[in-house]
Amino acid sequence: GYILLQKMLLAEHITNIYALHRDLFNGVIRQFIGQTTSTIKGLIPEFKPSYNA
Repeated sequence: GYILLQKMLLAEHITNIYALHRDLFNGVIRQFIGQTTSTIKGLIPEFKPSYNA
């Protein structure tokens, strides 16, 4: 994917490469969070109320 983006940039098909990278990154992160949220639910700590000793 990265090589294709660089080739398109060199061919002047992309004028704002940073926006494209950001959108690609956001999509990948969104997909990762969506896929792993249900599997890591048991790893998230549950906070207990504090006790004053």
